[in-house]
Amino acid sequence: MGLDLFHDKVSHQSDGSTSFYEAEYFTNSPEFLRNNKDLLHTLTHSCDFFDIKIFPDDESVAKYRGIYPNDKTIKLVGELSTLEKKFREIETYYNLDPSDKFIMSGQFGYPMTAFMSYLQVSYAVGFRTFKGLYFTNEGLMEKCMISEFRENFRDDILYTKKEDVIRAAGYLDLDYKYADEVLKEFQTTFIDNFEEGKSIFHTSW
Repeated sequence: MGLDLFHDKVSHQSDGSTSFYEAEYFTNSPEFLRNNKDLLHTLTHSCDFFDIKIFPDDESVAKYRGIYPNDKTIKLVGELSTLEKKFREIETYYNLDPSDKFIMSGQFGYPMTAFMSYLQVSYAVGFRTFKGLYFTNEGLMEKCMISEFRENFRDDILYTKKEDVIRAAGYLDLDYKYADEVLKEFQTTFIDNFEEGKSIFHTSW
């Protein structure tokens, strides 16, 4: 079963935390939010981006357009290091901030066995302000639950009670040779280290 389990703890930003939860995520745990109101921050983060894709050759661009005809992003051919002048022109024309961008690699392909690569440069152009809590990750486990876990836990809820973590232990997949290690890791990382009022248990699938 493909899912991840997380144990996080709210923290001060001064602790080096960069990850955060938005306050609205705690609608099922209003008491948790009230008890940590001193850790609430007003955060401003990007919510919209201006994207530029870089392809190795014209053939790749043509194939990409054939698969994604409605993609209106700017498409360039070459290497990032040789396109500096073009990027400066685009940044000036669209009033983009070169200090507020990030670069990621992407793949596309059809059929799926014939992937082709590109680079995407994204500039933040839209921002929103909200209340949030910074956190540090205290534990992570992967693919260790039986299928019934999904029927009794939701991936859109943050669980803040230790009783829910103990309940989750009842769905650990212990039917294989590493069962003892899984049980010990969950007990140590998720149950024993769970600090009610500060800890958050959640899952993603």
